[in-house]
Amino acid sequence: MDPHLPPRSQFSFGTVLVNAGATEVLLREPTNHHNGYVWTFAKGMPEAGENPEDTALREAREEYGWDLEILKPIPRWFSGPQWANFFFLARAVAPRPDGHCWETASVKWFTWAAARDAISLTSKPHRRDRDHEILSAAQSVATGVNPLSPGSNTGGQP
Repeated sequence: MDPHLPPRSQFSFGTVLVNAGATEVLLREPTNHHNGYVWTFAKGMPEAGENPEDTALREAREEYGWDLEILKPIPRWFSGPQWANFFFLARAVAPRPDGHCWETASVKWFTWAAARDAISLTSKPHRRDRDHEILSAAQSVATGVNPLSPGSNTGGQP
C-alpha cells in the first residue's frame, strides 16, 4: 500500500473481486441505490484494530457475500470529496452461505467492458468517475497477476 496518505479526513478500504480467470469482476448494487450508485465495489471504514487488508476482506464478505483472497494491492489512492479510498485486487473463492448484508440489493458478475457500462449508470459524476478509475487500475493490475490456483476453473464465475 502507498505509505503516503492523501489529505483526507477519512479512509476506506475495499476490493475489486475477480473470478478465477480474471475475466469477470463482481459488482454490488447498493440497496436503494444509496448515494447515487447503481453498481459499485465493496468498501468501508476500518473498525477498531483493523488493518487495511482486514477491512477490505470484511467489507467484501459483508457486501459481496463472497469469501475471497487478496491477490495484490491496487497501487494508488482514489479520492472522493471527503474520503480517500484504497483497493485490493482479490480472487473470489466461494459464495458465503449467509449471502450479502442488507446494504446490498444484489451482486452480479460482469466482463470488464460490461462493468464499465454498469458503473456508468451511477448518477453522481464524481462517484462514477472514481469507480471507472478503480476499474481501469484493477484491470491493469489483473493483467499482471495470475489469479488461478490449483483446481480453479477458468470460465464464468469462480
